[in-house]
This record gives sequence, structure tokens and C-alpha cells, in this order.
Amino acid sequence: MTEINIYPKHKELEHLLELYPPQPVNRFLPDWYKKQKFNTRESYYAEGKDVQAKKCPAIVEELTRGIVIPSWSDVYITKKGNEYFWQVEVGRLNELSSFPWIEHQEYNQITDMELNSIDGFGLLKLVCPYYFETPKGYGLHFKDAFYHHRKNIRLLSGYVETDIWHEVNFPFEFLVDTNKLDKNSLFIKAGEPLLVIDTYEKSNTNELIINKYDDEFFNKHTKQRKHLHSMSEDWNRYTKFYK
Repeated sequence: MTEINIYPKHKELEHLLELYPPQPVNRFLPDWYKKQKFNTRESYYAEGKDVQAKKCPAIVEELTRGIVIPSWSDVYITKKGNEYFWQVEVGRLNELSSFPWIEHQEYNQITDMELNSIDGFGLLKLVCPYYFETPKGYGLHFKDAFYHHRKNIRLLSGYVETDIWHEVNFPFEFLVDTNKLDKNSLFIKAGEPLLVIDTYEKSNTNELIINKYDDEFFNKHTKQRKHLHSMSEDWNRYTKFYK
């Protein structure tokens, strides 16, 4: 287990961590995932129900690993004519009005990346009111939550060496046509999952080895595949034999 420390940047921001505390992702699982029953092969044959996403270990790991950072405020982004306006609602309070809640990610930083930004302006970025700290040798991976939790913006993922640098902000691209924002504000709701963080070990490096076809490896995989299918593709039962 790797310790993650989160601190408010200023005393007056402390309440936001109390109101919208970061928590394990299983506290925020999306409705589409929670509604799915873990259909076994037994129920499939008895009731004709298809095997769903909860049977896929890759999806389960993706959705249940990490810590959710909830949105610390309602956020509105609106286009009026050719101008864009944005408001982080908690920043309307006098004691929080000086905090730079949304800033500009320079246009030249995203040249040729083909992100859906504001033409001639670039990306917006949410300024995080928290600092992050991890033990020496560990950093944090920041990513958007749950594949498609929001249908309006997508935060750009990144790895940050939070053992030596603790400030992280979140540039994002639009998932909607910003030309159609007139009279329709883009909305991010306070308390809903904003992003997911997970630790990584900085010293880990990869050595890529490209192999030719190998009978021994093929037979190993074939045996494992038969093992999994013989257990009705129940990943939890299967993995107990390889731990």
C-alpha cells in the first residue's frame, strides 16, 4: 500500500476537502456498472442472460482501481456570441474569489495535437485547490473517470512526480461542439467524480522483447485458456491458482 497525502493549498480551501473528500473509486462506481449483475454461466444457461462487463477483468480493474477526486464546485462554461465565459461557483465567495479557479493552457502547447479546444485560444484548465504528496520514488497518474462519466469535457491524463512536485492542474478538451454552447451552459456538478488518481513506481522501467512464434509459450497460453474456460470463465476462481 502506498500512502497518498492530499493538502488544501490554503486554509480557506480546507472545507472543500471535508465537503467533497477523495475516496476509493468503489464509492463512485457509475450507474451503468452498478446495474449490471455478475451473470455466471449458470445464470446464462438457466435464464438466457448475456455475460456482461463485470466478467471482463480488464474492465473491472480499470473501474475499481484508484482514488476519485470529486469536483470541488459546480462549474459552468458558456459561449455568448464569439465570447466564452466560465464560472466556478464556490469562487463567488469573497474569501475564495482571489483563487485562480480556471486558467488558460497556452495554444502553442497543444499545436498539432488535434484536441477540441477553443479556436485561437487553446485549452482551459481547472486549477486544483489541493496539493498531492507521495513517498520518495512514487508518483501519481491522473486520468479522466470511468471511460465516459461526463459527456462534455475530457481531462488530459498525465503522470506527475508527486514525491518532488506537488501542484497539479487539469487541462481539458471539449467533447461537445463549442459552437453550439450558445444559451446552453456546459455543466460540471460539485461532488461528482472529476478524475481518478493512482500511484506508480518511478523506478519501474520496461524492456521490450519482440519474439518469434514460440511453441512453449503458445502451449502455456492454451493451457491457461482451457483452465479459465473450464471454470466458466470465472476470473476470480481462475486467478487463485496463479497467485
